[in-house]
Amino acid sequence: MPPADFFVFLRNSLSRIAHEVPDAHRALVDAMGNLRARLVADGAARTIRFDFPDWTIYAGAGDADLEVAFDRAIIVDLIDGRLTMEDAIYQERLRMRGSVETIERFHGALLIYLEGLIRTPGAPVMLESYRKA
Repeated sequence: MPPADFFVFLRNSLSRIAHEVPDAHRALVDAMGNLRARLVADGAARTIRFDFPDWTIYAGAGDADLEVAFDRAIIVDLIDGRLTMEDAIYQERLRMRGSVETIERFHGALLIYLEGLIRTPGAPVMLESYRKA
């Protein structure tokens, strides 16, 4: 799977959450605020932030507040329930770099994102498609 496919999945999932679970989307926007997170998926880096009225995912990295690095295998292990977020961080399969406050804020936003994704009617199909790709 090309690394960019994670970012396609992310963009699609954020869009579906916004349309299908608007309360979760509002909570996610509130939690992220103006936070800029640099995501490094399988070596491909993008920065995500909320720019009203939508999410922006771009290649720039110089202005990120934190960096989160991971690979496709960890996403699949999380989807399949073979790994918890805590274990992923403890085993350094999911690496976060930034201030403690910023990491805590991102972690909270990530939990809201995951809850919103789970509540999205199309989530099982999206996740299965990502897992199999």
